[in-house]
Amino acid sequence: MPPPRLLLANRWSNAVAIFGNCILAGAIFTFPLFSPPLARNLRLTMQQTSIIASASILGEYASAVLWGWLADRRGPGTLSWAAAVLFGVGYGMLGWRYNVSVQMQRDGVELPTGQWMFLAFYYFLSGCATAASYFSAIIASTKSYPSRHSGLAIGIPCSIFGLSPLFLSLLAKFFTSNNVASKIESWEVAKGELDPGRWLLFLAALLAAVNALGGLVLKELPWDDDHPPRRSVPTAQGGAPPTERSSLLPTSASTDYTTLPPPPPTESQPLKQFLSDPTFWLFGFAILLSIGPCEMTMASLGAIVESLLGFHILPTTSKPSSSDPASRALGLRTLHVQIISIANTVSRLISGAVSDWLSYSAAPSPPPTRSPSPAPLSRHSRSRSRSESISISLKAYFHQSPRLTRLAFLGAATAILASAFAFTALSLDRPAGLWILSVAVGTGYGTIFTLAPAIMRTVYPVKDFGRNFGLINWFSAFGALLFTPLYGVLSDVASDKQQQENGVCYGRSCWHDVFLVSSISTVFAGVLVLVLWRGWWRGRV
Repeated sequence: MPPPRLLLANRWSNAVAIFGNCILAGAIFTFPLFSPPLARNLRLTMQQTSIIASASILGEYASAVLWGWLADRRGPGTLSWAAAVLFGVGYGMLGWRYNVSVQMQRDGVELPTGQWMFLAFYYFLSGCATAASYFSAIIASTKSYPSRHSGLAIGIPCSIFGLSPLFLSLLAKFFTSNNVASKIESWEVAKGELDPGRWLLFLAALLAAVNALGGLVLKELPWDDDHPPRRSVPTAQGGAPPTERSSLLPTSASTDYTTLPPPPPTESQPLKQFLSDPTFWLFGFAILLSIGPCEMTMASLGAIVESLLGFHILPTTSKPSSSDPASRALGLRTLHVQIISIANTVSRLISGAVSDWLSYSAAPSPPPTRSPSPAPLSRHSRSRSRSESISISLKAYFHQSPRLTRLAFLGAATAILASAFAFTALSLDRPAGLWILSVAVGTGYGTIFTLAPAIMRTVYPVKDFGRNFGLINWFSAFGALLFTPLYGVLSDVASDKQQQENGVCYGRSCWHDVFLVSSISTVFAGVLVLVLWRGWWRGRV
């Protein structure tokens, strides 16, 4: 154990590195900001754009098992180093490829047929980097703070991660075509529109630098109360050593009638045993059916905005103003990215703190024992003793059975998502109502991704947390791969029916079917949560 001062310094540096990784790791959620000009300038269809978005989500979730396994064995710092390399390569190559392609079109050179495949691969690397950066922060926090506050230990870095799109969207305004020093006047970037090339290269440099710093700093610093206390020699009543006449059973005064939930398992669980557990599959499919539609919504937000505005934003060389189509569309996209980010953050903080408060049972207080009259206490000692007694009494009052299970919060999240998706499918036809969808998606997404790891830490062995959480994240990947391309396919079909020359789909018909399916999907997710509670996890989470 390092000296107290060094341990405190390590905890502070850990906290700073966790903050840095989390506040920037959500860069892939800025896709709605640059995807419309990216698709427009590189002549991508909605289906190809959706596949590019899905590639980053696939990289984020599919690599989670690898990062979890690596973190369990090499520590979170190794993951942060990996994130630095992948962010630099992924975003760097994506920005470079965009600039090269734009220059080719300007010179009259035809772009390669599989242009979108290169972009998808580079964005896949960025998604892998996102998972590595996020996992390094989450695992460092989870394994470095008390287990009784697992919800907050996960909820706080998750909340910072939720703020990442908001923070980065505020920086994006410095990379629009009318704000850059070189005064871009070429046809490929509309005035007032975000310049994808500059933005992506900026992300590559910033995220690589911050995660490299995290690689030097992040460590696991276990808390004392995560280790079981040493077994002491029993004593007889009154504190005397036991003799042959000492009672083998405690007296009624020391009997503990407090009902506590079973402690989380501590021994490592073989992978085969974990995969044979039915709760793993039920919980995984609940995640798939609820997170998939959320990922689809966040990836397709830029297309939804253009469809709601009712026009295709064409490049213009006119003087920028607030009435320019490009400026208006970018402003609306930025606004809703920020709404999702704020709702995501608030829900993570609230769900993490409140679920800890309502689901954690206080340890039983020691039984009263008879002892000789103590010496008179000073006024200060009596006041401190009285305060401690009040604190213990309040804790015992508020943390007693029956408890509100964390699964109740998951059920509420699926209900909110199902209602918002149904509204979008049946009623959304103007930009003014888009905030309902944005708030609901941010709230549901944040709540589920805060409580899912907290539940897994409680139910399954802590030693295998990285591996287990990584496997559960595969269900998120499958959900995103199912729903995000589905939006692109159905949107292209609706666009063909409208016979639009520019290939852009307008109106509610673009998303009616996919959001109706999403609403039904989240209802089924809520049913699976109820099955888990009634069949396996009642009284455990």
